[in-house]
Amino acid sequence: MDLVKRKLTPFFVLKKRKKRNLRICLGTILMALAFYRIFYHTHDEQSRRVEAFQLNQTKLILVYTPCPSEPWGPRTAEEAKNYKFTDWDGTPCEEDRCLITFDRSLRNFSDAVLVHGFGATTSRDWNVELAKRNRPSAQRWVFYTKESPQQFSMAPKADGVYNWTATYRRDADFFVPYGAYAPLKIPKTSDGEDVGHGEQPDEDVNYAKGKDKMATFGVSNHCLLDGFRFAFVRALIKHIPVSLYGKCATMFESNNTFTCPRKMQDDCLEEIQRHKFYLAFENSLCVDYITEKYWRNSLERGLVPVVLGGAPYSPEQVIPGSFINAADFDSVKDLADYLKYLDKNDTAYNQYFKWRTKYKVVKYEFWLCQLCKALHDPTKPPKIYHKMSEYWGRYGGSCQLNEDRVWNIIKRG
Repeated sequence: MDLVKRKLTPFFVLKKRKKRNLRICLGTILMALAFYRIFYHTHDEQSRRVEAFQLNQTKLILVYTPCPSEPWGPRTAEEAKNYKFTDWDGTPCEEDRCLITFDRSLRNFSDAVLVHGFGATTSRDWNVELAKRNRPSAQRWVFYTKESPQQFSMAPKADGVYNWTATYRRDADFFVPYGAYAPLKIPKTSDGEDVGHGEQPDEDVNYAKGKDKMATFGVSNHCLLDGFRFAFVRALIKHIPVSLYGKCATMFESNNTFTCPRKMQDDCLEEIQRHKFYLAFENSLCVDYITEKYWRNSLERGLVPVVLGGAPYSPEQVIPGSFINAADFDSVKDLADYLKYLDKNDTAYNQYFKWRTKYKVVKYEFWLCQLCKALHDPTKPPKIYHKMSEYWGRYGGSCQLNEDRVWNIIKRG
Protein backbone atom coordinates (compact mmCIF):
# COMPACT_ATOMS: atom_id res chain seq x y z
CA MET A 1 0.00 0.00 0.00
CA ASP A 2 2.75 2.49 0.86
CA LEU A 3 4.42 1.60 -2.38
CA VAL A 4 1.25 2.48 -4.36
CA LYS A 5 0.94 5.87 -2.59
CA ARG A 6 4.51 6.72 -3.36
CA LYS A 7 3.98 5.96 -7.06
CA LEU A 8 0.74 8.00 -7.33
CA THR A 9 1.98 11.04 -5.40
CA PRO A 10 3.75 12.68 -8.41
CA PHE A 11 0.42 12.73 -10.24
CA PHE A 12 -1.50 14.55 -7.46
CA VAL A 13 1.10 16.54 -5.61
CA LEU A 14 2.75 19.31 -7.61
CA LYS A 15 5.88 21.03 -6.66
CA LYS A 16 5.66 24.68 -5.65
CA ARG A 17 7.14 25.94 -8.91
CA LYS A 18 4.74 23.86 -11.00
CA LYS A 19 1.76 25.19 -9.04
CA ARG A 20 2.86 28.77 -9.74
CA ASN A 21 3.31 28.08 -13.44
CA LEU A 22 -0.11 26.48 -13.60
CA ARG A 23 -1.72 29.53 -11.98
CA ILE A 24 0.04 31.82 -14.44
CA CYS A 25 -1.10 29.67 -17.35
CA LEU A 26 -4.71 29.62 -16.17
CA GLY A 27 -4.67 33.39 -15.53
CA THR A 28 -3.35 34.05 -19.02
CA ILE A 29 -6.07 31.90 -20.56
CA LEU A 30 -8.79 33.69 -18.57
CA MET A 31 -7.43 37.10 -19.56
CA ALA A 32 -7.31 36.05 -23.19
CA LEU A 33 -10.89 34.85 -23.03
CA ALA A 34 -12.01 38.09 -21.39
CA PHE A 35 -10.20 40.19 -24.01
CA TYR A 36 -11.70 38.06 -26.78
CA ARG A 37 -15.18 38.55 -25.36
CA ILE A 38 -14.77 42.30 -24.93
CA PHE A 39 -13.12 42.85 -28.33
CA TYR A 40 -15.52 40.79 -30.35
CA HIS A 41 -18.53 42.08 -28.44
CA THR A 42 -17.45 45.64 -29.30
CA HIS A 43 -16.62 44.61 -32.85
CA ASP A 44 -19.98 42.90 -33.22
CA GLU A 45 -21.71 45.97 -31.78
CA GLN A 46 -19.91 48.19 -34.27
CA SER A 47 -20.73 45.77 -37.08
CA ARG A 48 -24.41 45.79 -36.12
CA ARG A 49 -24.43 49.60 -36.11
CA VAL A 50 -22.67 49.78 -39.49
CA GLU A 51 -25.06 47.19 -40.95
CA ALA A 52 -27.97 49.29 -39.68
CA PHE A 53 -26.49 52.35 -41.45
CA GLN A 54 -26.02 50.41 -44.68
CA LEU A 55 -29.49 48.89 -44.52
CA ASN A 56 -31.22 52.25 -44.90
CA GLN A 57 -28.28 53.79 -46.83
CA THR A 58 -27.44 56.21 -44.03
CA LYS A 59 -24.05 57.86 -44.44
CA LEU A 60 -21.86 58.08 -41.34
CA ILE A 61 -19.91 61.30 -40.74
CA LEU A 62 -17.11 61.28 -38.16
CA VAL A 63 -16.12 64.56 -36.52
CA TYR A 64 -12.44 63.79 -36.01
CA THR A 65 -11.15 67.12 -34.71
CA PRO A 66 -14.09 69.26 -33.52
CA CYS A 67 -14.03 72.91 -32.54
CA PRO A 68 -16.67 73.68 -29.88
CA SER A 69 -16.34 77.43 -30.44
CA GLU A 70 -17.63 77.09 -34.01
CA PRO A 71 -21.20 75.75 -33.90
CA TRP A 72 -21.50 74.57 -37.48
CA GLY A 73 -23.57 71.62 -36.32
CA PRO A 74 -23.35 69.41 -33.23
CA ARG A 75 -20.37 70.42 -31.08
CA THR A 76 -20.24 67.36 -28.85
CA ALA A 77 -21.10 63.66 -28.92
CA GLU A 78 -24.11 64.38 -26.72
CA GLU A 79 -25.47 66.93 -29.19
CA ALA A 80 -24.83 64.53 -32.08
CA LYS A 81 -27.16 61.88 -30.62
CA ASN A 82 -30.35 63.71 -31.49
CA TYR A 83 -29.02 65.83 -34.34
CA LYS A 84 -31.31 66.20 -37.34
CA PHE A 85 -30.03 67.24 -40.74
CA THR A 86 -31.94 70.46 -41.33
CA ASP A 87 -31.29 73.74 -43.08
CA TRP A 88 -31.02 77.08 -41.28
CA ASP A 89 -34.78 77.52 -41.14
CA GLY A 90 -35.35 74.09 -39.60
CA THR A 91 -36.64 72.41 -42.75
CA PRO A 92 -35.16 68.97 -43.49
CA CYS A 93 -32.17 68.89 -45.82
CA GLU A 94 -32.88 67.78 -49.37
CA GLU A 95 -30.95 64.64 -48.42
CA ASP A 96 -31.00 63.90 -44.68
CA ARG A 97 -29.98 60.24 -44.49
CA CYS A 98 -26.79 60.99 -42.59
CA LEU A 99 -25.58 60.48 -39.04
CA ILE A 100 -22.86 62.29 -37.12
CA THR A 101 -20.55 60.57 -34.65
CA PHE A 102 -17.60 61.62 -32.50
CA ASP A 103 -16.53 57.98 -31.94
CA ARG A 104 -13.09 57.58 -33.50
CA SER A 105 -13.31 53.79 -33.28
CA LEU A 106 -15.77 54.07 -36.19
CA ARG A 107 -13.25 55.81 -38.42
CA ASN A 108 -12.85 52.94 -40.90
CA PHE A 109 -16.63 52.61 -41.13
CA SER A 110 -17.25 56.33 -41.75
CA ASP A 111 -18.17 57.70 -45.16
CA ALA A 112 -16.69 61.10 -44.32
CA VAL A 113 -14.17 62.32 -41.77
CA LEU A 114 -14.32 65.99 -40.73
CA VAL A 115 -11.16 67.80 -39.66
CA HIS A 116 -11.48 71.33 -38.33
CA GLY A 117 -8.73 73.78 -39.27
CA PHE A 118 -7.88 74.49 -35.65
CA GLY A 119 -7.52 70.81 -34.79
CA ALA A 120 -5.56 70.12 -37.96
CA THR A 121 -2.88 72.61 -36.92
CA THR A 122 -2.85 72.38 -33.10
CA SER A 123 -4.24 69.01 -31.96
CA ARG A 124 -1.55 66.75 -30.47
CA ASP A 125 -3.39 63.54 -31.30
CA TRP A 126 -3.93 64.48 -34.93
CA ASN A 127 -1.73 62.09 -36.95
CA VAL A 128 -1.46 63.27 -40.54
CA GLU A 129 0.50 60.26 -41.75
CA LEU A 130 -2.09 57.91 -40.29
CA ALA A 131 -4.78 59.86 -42.11
CA LYS A 132 -3.05 59.11 -45.42
CA ARG A 133 -2.94 55.39 -44.77
CA ASN A 134 -5.45 52.71 -43.83
CA ARG A 135 -8.50 54.53 -45.11
CA PRO A 136 -11.29 53.09 -47.27
CA SER A 137 -11.02 54.19 -50.90
CA ALA A 138 -14.54 55.63 -50.91
CA GLN A 139 -14.03 57.58 -47.68
CA ARG A 140 -13.90 61.37 -47.97
CA TRP A 141 -11.76 63.52 -45.68
CA VAL A 142 -13.20 67.01 -45.32
CA PHE A 143 -11.34 70.10 -44.15
CA TYR A 144 -13.66 72.72 -42.64
CA THR A 145 -13.10 76.14 -41.09
CA LYS A 146 -14.39 79.70 -41.25
CA GLU A 147 -11.03 81.24 -40.33
CA SER A 148 -8.50 82.37 -42.93
CA PRO A 149 -5.14 80.71 -43.68
CA GLN A 150 -3.55 83.65 -41.92
CA GLN A 151 -4.80 82.07 -38.69
CA PHE A 152 -4.72 78.34 -39.55
CA SER A 153 -2.41 77.56 -42.45
CA MET A 154 -1.59 74.09 -43.77
CA ALA A 155 1.93 72.65 -43.77
CA PRO A 156 3.21 70.48 -46.68
CA LYS A 157 2.52 67.34 -44.63
CA ALA A 158 -1.20 68.00 -45.21
CA ASP A 159 -0.77 67.55 -48.96
CA GLY A 160 -2.67 64.51 -50.17
CA VAL A 161 -4.91 64.18 -47.10
CA TYR A 162 -8.13 65.97 -48.00
CA ASN A 163 -10.74 65.15 -50.61
CA TRP A 164 -13.17 67.99 -49.96
CA THR A 165 -13.16 71.43 -48.34
CA ALA A 166 -15.92 73.34 -46.56
CA THR A 167 -14.88 77.00 -46.26
CA TYR A 168 -15.84 80.56 -47.21
CA ARG A 169 -13.89 80.29 -50.48
CA ARG A 170 -16.09 80.23 -53.56
CA ASP A 171 -14.09 77.36 -55.06
CA ALA A 172 -14.62 75.18 -51.97
CA ASP A 173 -16.46 71.91 -52.46
CA PHE A 174 -19.01 73.13 -49.91
CA PHE A 175 -19.42 76.89 -49.92
CA VAL A 176 -19.86 78.20 -46.37
CA PRO A 177 -20.02 82.01 -46.54
CA TYR A 178 -20.74 84.27 -43.59
CA GLY A 179 -23.74 85.58 -45.47
CA ALA A 180 -25.51 85.70 -48.81
CA TYR A 181 -28.22 87.64 -50.61
CA ALA A 182 -31.15 86.93 -52.89
CA PRO A 183 -33.66 88.93 -54.95
CA LEU A 184 -36.81 90.10 -53.20
CA LYS A 185 -40.00 88.25 -54.05
CA ILE A 186 -42.10 91.00 -55.58
CA PRO A 187 -45.24 89.74 -57.38
CA LYS A 188 -45.88 91.31 -60.79
CA THR A 189 -48.87 91.54 -63.09
CA SER A 190 -48.89 90.06 -66.59
CA ASP A 191 -47.77 93.51 -67.81
CA GLY A 192 -44.73 93.43 -65.55
CA GLU A 193 -46.00 95.96 -63.04
CA ASP A 194 -45.52 95.47 -59.30
CA VAL A 195 -48.60 94.25 -57.51
CA GLY A 196 -47.59 96.06 -54.34
CA HIS A 197 -47.45 93.07 -52.04
CA GLY A 198 -44.75 90.61 -51.13
CA GLU A 199 -41.38 91.76 -49.83
CA GLN A 200 -41.16 95.18 -51.45
CA PRO A 201 -39.93 97.73 -48.85
CA ASP A 202 -40.69 101.43 -48.52
CA GLU A 203 -38.40 103.34 -50.89
CA ASP A 204 -38.86 106.64 -49.04
CA VAL A 205 -37.02 105.68 -45.85
CA ASN A 206 -34.32 108.12 -44.72
CA TYR A 207 -31.62 105.82 -43.37
CA ALA A 208 -29.62 108.75 -42.05
CA LYS A 209 -32.34 109.65 -39.55
CA GLY A 210 -31.35 109.12 -35.92
CA LYS A 211 -27.68 108.57 -36.74
CA ASP A 212 -25.73 111.30 -34.99
CA LYS A 213 -22.30 109.64 -35.11
CA MET A 214 -19.90 109.03 -37.97
CA ALA A 215 -18.18 105.63 -37.88
CA THR A 216 -17.58 102.75 -35.50
CA PHE A 217 -15.05 99.93 -35.35
CA GLY A 218 -15.35 96.85 -33.17
CA VAL A 219 -12.69 94.22 -32.75
CA SER A 220 -12.26 91.65 -30.01
CA ASN A 221 -9.49 89.39 -31.30
CA HIS A 222 -6.37 89.34 -33.46
CA CYS A 223 -5.23 92.58 -31.81
CA LEU A 224 -2.11 93.13 -33.92
CA LEU A 225 -0.70 96.61 -33.35
CA ASP A 226 1.53 96.40 -36.40
CA GLY A 227 -1.19 94.96 -38.65
CA PHE A 228 -2.61 96.80 -41.65
CA ARG A 229 -6.15 97.28 -40.30
CA PHE A 230 -5.08 98.82 -36.98
CA ALA A 231 -2.67 101.09 -38.86
CA PHE A 232 -5.50 102.14 -41.17
CA VAL A 233 -7.86 102.90 -38.28
CA ARG A 234 -5.18 104.91 -36.46
CA ALA A 235 -4.66 106.97 -39.61
CA LEU A 236 -8.42 107.43 -40.12
CA ILE A 237 -8.95 108.63 -36.53
CA LYS A 238 -6.79 111.65 -37.38
CA HIS A 239 -9.44 112.82 -39.87
CA ILE A 240 -12.85 111.70 -38.57
CA PRO A 241 -14.32 110.52 -35.24
CA VAL A 242 -14.40 106.72 -34.95
CA SER A 243 -16.13 105.10 -31.99
CA LEU A 244 -14.19 102.04 -30.80
CA TYR A 245 -15.42 99.00 -28.88
CA GLY A 246 -14.24 95.50 -28.10
CA LYS A 247 -11.22 94.05 -26.33
CA CYS A 248 -8.78 95.70 -28.72
CA ALA A 249 -10.24 99.21 -28.30
CA THR A 250 -7.82 100.01 -25.49
CA MET A 251 -4.90 99.62 -27.90
CA PHE A 252 -5.77 102.91 -29.61
CA GLU A 253 -4.90 106.34 -28.30
CA SER A 254 -8.50 107.44 -28.19
CA ASN A 255 -11.11 108.26 -25.58
CA ASN A 256 -13.92 107.72 -28.09
CA THR A 257 -14.85 104.23 -26.87
CA PHE A 258 -17.88 102.41 -25.50
CA THR A 259 -18.34 99.07 -23.79
CA CYS A 260 -19.81 96.23 -25.81
CA PRO A 261 -18.78 92.68 -24.81
CA ARG A 262 -18.47 90.30 -27.75
CA LYS A 263 -21.16 87.93 -26.48
CA MET A 264 -23.55 90.77 -25.64
CA GLN A 265 -23.45 92.87 -28.82
CA ASP A 266 -27.21 92.76 -29.18
CA ASP A 267 -27.37 94.76 -25.94
CA CYS A 268 -25.25 97.43 -27.62
CA LEU A 269 -27.35 97.53 -30.77
CA GLU A 270 -28.91 100.87 -30.02
CA GLU A 271 -25.50 102.51 -29.55
CA ILE A 272 -24.04 100.88 -32.66
CA GLN A 273 -27.00 102.00 -34.80
CA ARG A 274 -26.33 105.63 -33.95
CA HIS A 275 -23.45 105.42 -36.47
CA LYS A 276 -23.62 105.81 -40.23
CA PHE A 277 -20.62 103.67 -41.15
CA TYR A 278 -19.08 100.47 -39.88
CA LEU A 279 -15.39 99.78 -40.56
CA ALA A 280 -15.61 96.20 -41.85
CA PHE A 281 -11.85 95.73 -41.95
CA GLU A 282 -10.88 92.06 -42.14
CA ASN A 283 -7.95 90.68 -40.13
CA SER A 284 -6.53 88.98 -43.25
CA LEU A 285 -6.14 89.93 -46.90
CA CYS A 286 -7.07 86.47 -48.16
CA VAL A 287 -9.00 85.10 -51.13
CA ASP A 288 -12.79 85.54 -50.72
CA TYR A 289 -12.45 86.30 -46.99
CA ILE A 290 -15.55 88.37 -46.17
CA THR A 291 -16.87 87.88 -42.65
CA GLU A 292 -19.70 88.91 -40.36
CA LYS A 293 -18.20 92.41 -40.28
CA TYR A 294 -19.82 93.08 -43.64
CA TRP A 295 -22.96 90.99 -43.25
CA ARG A 296 -24.16 91.03 -39.64
CA ASN A 297 -22.26 93.95 -38.11
CA SER A 298 -23.04 96.30 -41.00
CA LEU A 299 -25.90 95.40 -43.33
CA GLU A 300 -28.16 93.66 -40.83
CA ARG A 301 -27.74 96.52 -38.36
CA GLY A 302 -28.44 99.26 -40.88
CA LEU A 303 -24.92 100.70 -41.27
CA VAL A 304 -22.96 101.24 -44.47
CA PRO A 305 -19.91 98.95 -44.44
CA VAL A 306 -16.54 100.44 -45.28
CA VAL A 307 -14.74 97.30 -46.36
CA LEU A 308 -11.05 96.40 -46.50
CA GLY A 309 -9.95 92.89 -47.37
CA GLY A 310 -8.46 90.50 -49.90
CA ALA A 311 -11.69 89.77 -51.76
CA PRO A 312 -12.65 91.68 -54.93
CA TYR A 313 -16.12 92.34 -53.43
CA SER A 314 -17.77 91.33 -56.68
CA PRO A 315 -21.56 90.84 -57.15
CA GLU A 316 -20.97 87.11 -56.74
CA GLN A 317 -19.80 87.83 -53.18
CA VAL A 318 -21.55 90.93 -51.88
CA ILE A 319 -24.56 93.12 -52.67
CA PRO A 320 -23.83 95.69 -55.41
CA GLY A 321 -24.01 99.27 -54.21
CA SER A 322 -24.12 98.37 -50.53
CA PHE A 323 -20.56 99.25 -49.47
CA ILE A 324 -17.57 101.57 -49.74
CA ASN A 325 -14.20 99.95 -50.46
CA ALA A 326 -11.38 101.69 -48.60
CA ALA A 327 -8.88 100.27 -51.11
CA ASP A 328 -10.48 102.36 -53.90
CA PHE A 329 -9.06 105.59 -52.45
CA ASP A 330 -5.56 106.96 -52.94
CA SER A 331 -5.15 107.96 -49.30
CA VAL A 332 -6.84 107.65 -45.92
CA LYS A 333 -7.66 111.36 -46.08
CA ASP A 334 -9.48 110.89 -49.40
CA LEU A 335 -11.64 108.20 -47.79
CA ALA A 336 -12.29 110.43 -44.76
CA ASP A 337 -13.32 113.34 -47.00
CA TYR A 338 -15.81 111.12 -48.83
CA LEU A 339 -17.32 109.89 -45.56
CA LYS A 340 -17.64 113.52 -44.42
CA TYR A 341 -19.46 114.33 -47.64
CA LEU A 342 -21.93 111.48 -47.12
CA ASP A 343 -22.41 112.49 -43.50
CA LYS A 344 -23.65 115.90 -44.65
CA ASN A 345 -25.65 114.66 -47.64
CA ASP A 346 -28.58 112.40 -46.75
CA THR A 347 -29.55 111.88 -50.39
CA ALA A 348 -26.12 110.57 -51.31
CA TYR A 349 -25.94 108.49 -48.12
CA ASN A 350 -29.30 106.84 -48.83
CA GLN A 351 -28.02 105.61 -52.19
CA TYR A 352 -26.15 102.92 -50.27
CA PHE A 353 -29.49 101.49 -49.16
CA LYS A 354 -31.13 101.27 -52.61
CA TRP A 355 -30.18 97.60 -52.65
CA ARG A 356 -32.95 97.01 -50.10
CA THR A 357 -35.52 97.62 -52.85
CA LYS A 358 -34.11 94.69 -54.86
CA TYR A 359 -32.36 92.27 -52.52
CA LYS A 360 -32.45 90.77 -49.06
CA VAL A 361 -29.79 89.19 -46.84
CA VAL A 362 -30.21 85.42 -46.54
CA LYS A 363 -28.33 82.41 -45.28
CA TYR A 364 -26.64 80.11 -47.78
CA GLU A 365 -27.61 76.42 -47.83
CA PHE A 366 -26.27 74.86 -44.62
CA TRP A 367 -23.00 73.10 -45.33
CA LEU A 368 -23.94 69.81 -43.64
CA CYS A 369 -26.91 69.60 -46.01
CA GLN A 370 -24.47 70.04 -48.89
CA LEU A 371 -22.17 67.36 -47.47
CA CYS A 372 -24.91 64.81 -46.87
CA LYS A 373 -26.23 65.29 -50.40
CA ALA A 374 -22.73 64.85 -51.86
CA LEU A 375 -22.16 61.60 -49.95
CA HIS A 376 -25.29 60.18 -51.57
CA ASP A 377 -24.28 61.35 -55.06
CA PRO A 378 -22.50 58.51 -56.92
CA THR A 379 -21.75 60.82 -59.85
CA LYS A 380 -19.61 63.20 -57.79
CA PRO A 381 -16.07 62.55 -59.09
CA PRO A 382 -13.29 61.61 -56.67
CA LYS A 383 -10.62 64.21 -56.01
CA ILE A 384 -7.77 64.96 -53.63
CA TYR A 385 -5.93 68.15 -52.67
CA HIS A 386 -2.34 67.25 -53.51
CA LYS A 387 -1.20 70.85 -52.80
CA MET A 388 -3.27 71.70 -49.76
CA SER A 389 -0.37 73.69 -48.29
CA GLU A 390 -0.57 76.06 -51.27
CA TYR A 391 -4.36 76.17 -51.40
CA TRP A 392 -4.63 76.91 -47.67
CA GLY A 393 -1.33 78.64 -46.96
CA ARG A 394 -0.42 82.14 -45.86
CA TYR A 395 1.65 82.64 -48.97
CA GLY A 396 1.53 81.39 -52.54
CA GLY A 397 -1.33 83.61 -53.65
CA SER A 398 -4.06 82.76 -51.14
CA CYS A 399 -3.29 85.57 -48.66
CA GLN A 400 -1.57 88.94 -48.39
CA LEU A 401 -3.41 90.11 -51.50
CA ASN A 402 -3.04 93.80 -52.42
CA GLU A 403 -1.07 94.30 -49.22
CA ASP A 404 1.38 96.72 -50.83
CA ARG A 405 -1.46 98.88 -52.10
CA VAL A 406 -3.12 98.98 -48.68
CA TRP A 407 0.09 100.01 -46.96
CA ASN A 408 0.71 102.73 -49.56
CA ILE A 409 -2.76 104.17 -48.88
CA ILE A 410 -1.94 104.22 -45.16
CA LYS A 411 1.47 105.84 -45.69
CA ARG A 412 -0.07 108.65 -47.70
CA GLY A 413 -2.18 109.43 -44.64
